[in-house]
Amino acid sequence: MKKTLKIAILLCLAAMVTICLASCNKQPATPQETTPATTTPAETTPDGKLPEEEVKYSTGLEYATHPSIGDGNCFIVGVSTWEDTDICIPPEIDGYKVIGIANGAFNAEAFSECKQMTSITLPNTILYIGDAAFNACYGLTSITIPDGVQIIDAGAFHRCENVTSITIPNSVTEIRYGVFEFCLNLTTVTIPDSITKIDDSVFAGCEKLESVIIPNSVTSIGKQAFAMCYSMTSITIPDSVTSIGVGAFFSCTSLTTITFEGTVEQWNAMTFGDNWNLQVPATEVICSNGVVPLN
Repeated sequence: MKKTLKIAILLCLAAMVTICLASCNKQPATPQETTPATTTPAETTPDGKLPEEEVKYSTGLEYATHPSIGDGNCFIVGVSTWEDTDICIPPEIDGYKVIGIANGAFNAEAFSECKQMTSITLPNTILYIGDAAFNACYGLTSITIPDGVQIIDAGAFHRCENVTSITIPNSVTEIRYGVFEFCLNLTTVTIPDSITKIDDSVFAGCEKLESVIIPNSVTSIGKQAFAMCYSMTSITIPDSVTSIGVGAFFSCTSLTTITFEGTVEQWNAMTFGDNWNLQVPATEVICSNGVVPLN
């Protein structure tokens, strides 16, 4: 049975998606209801390659269209029934190109069954992953973020407690507030050089995060970005960084080595938020031409 489309879900995404589609010259679509998907057997995998075995896309997915996301496009807005634990979203549903995952689409607060989800595979048609799209999907252990995604919105994978590693593709330009906050078992993450800012609380509470490479495209580290990353023992900050936010490394209680790839003079010119290194055992910052003592 069709459900009434909650227009607000898509309207609140309009600005972000318009940016993503600006170069695509899309025309407006006619608003439609949220619709249960009917999928046909796939001829290609989500990355466009011919499979050795036919891909089995998930059933029960619901989608919606709206003028704000362009003619012929749709967002996944939820799921009506759960039959799979390994979710594979098709690149096209009922003739509509799947370009995004709507805010809260698989949020445990709305779909408690998402605790059954163990992996998610997205097609490379996806441009946008919405606010809290997979929030609190506790069973999720594997996430494949395809090349093509441009924005991962606030809290998209918040409290995905059993995910252990994540690779963010080069197409991503923004990872917003708290995207991976409290991913308790996340140990490694790869940040591409397309990212210019590590937003507030992005990795806060990732207790087992041991390794993160910050690319030299990053210019700022947000408030509490790495707070309570108890397993992090060292961090290398590129000389492109000019500001570190309030409590950025708060309570990183194993962090003994901080390396800055710039000079002492560049470090001293940095803008620091209050308590950026509170409860951090490191006593100095190692720069390219000397060391800077920490209080």
